[in-house]
Amino acid sequence: MIIPAQLAQKHNLYKPYLENIERRARERIFNFCNEHGYAFVGRLKDTESLFEKIETGRFDSWSKLDDLYGCSIVIPFLDEEEQVIQWLKEKFDVVETRLRGTTLKDPAVFRFDATRVIAKLRVSDFAAQSELTKISFEVQVRTAFEHAWSVATHSLAYKGERVDWSRLRLAAQLKASVEQLDMLVLGFDGAANTIHKQRWPDVAIRARIEQVFRSRLDAGTLPQEIRPASWMRFCENVQRLLFSTKNEGIRGAAAERFIEQRLGTIEVALDTVGSAYPKSVSLLQFCIGTLANAQLITGPLKGYIPYITEELRSLYPKATIAGAGFNLEDTN
Repeated sequence: MIIPAQLAQKHNLYKPYLENIERRARERIFNFCNEHGYAFVGRLKDTESLFEKIETGRFDSWSKLDDLYGCSIVIPFLDEEEQVIQWLKEKFDVVETRLRGTTLKDPAVFRFDATRVIAKLRVSDFAAQSELTKISFEVQVRTAFEHAWSVATHSLAYKGERVDWSRLRLAAQLKASVEQLDMLVLGFDGAANTIHKQRWPDVAIRARIEQVFRSRLDAGTLPQEIRPASWMRFCENVQRLLFSTKNEGIRGAAAERFIEQRLGTIEVALDTVGSAYPKSVSLLQFCIGTLANAQLITGPLKGYIPYITEELRSLYPKATIAGAGFNLEDTN
């Protein structure tokens, strides 16, 4: 590709400034992404891409180029976009915000339209008239689905080696799927309510486990400090624990009856202890101690390694029958 020498010289002249902007913006934005669990990608535009952009005929001067440095913040859900934009406004001088869906778009067309924030480094962070505060950079706010679509199709369809209707059509179809996925995630609970529920024993067991513990926590009969961080993970762990107290495998209705019997024992213990719950043990450890005291654990657990602490041993001495437990020491 032939690139005008004047443009290459101009770009090379600006590279030290752009690299400085990249370093400062990247550090601040990456830390924000790391704190919130967002993905981050960024790049300096190379001279070839810069010349291709100029040759689109959409820019009349160097100062109008706003993505010589560009990066993307990848968020899991669309409803987190607003807080990202607000943070960018607090940390940078925002020149313009181009929100998704604000440009005219044929309803039959599907193309990339993620939110773009055009910003500059804050004047207050530098000496007066610093060149670093005059150069704009672009921050895209993409959903995870949008990012996956962009990475997968950009080089294949939009910067490919040939013009191909089928490739462009496929990329548009994939983008339509992306929009649908984002809408489903945004309205996840409502969409889930439209799905006809079918019974599955494992799910029914975990739902019953959740009901036993959540109902008491919601009613305030148990201290809120012991509420699980994830109900899904907690219920799976309790289910695994309860099944590990059975020597042979059971399935279906028999498994549900088996779980119900053990949950009944745990319910009685929870209602007995109430607000006096011993906060030195987790809810799952409480289950181990309760089952051991009721002689429903009669030997080392099958396929489940419990976490046995000194506090658990002190409160429930019989809990040691469940096995040696997780070893905090490095065994290598």
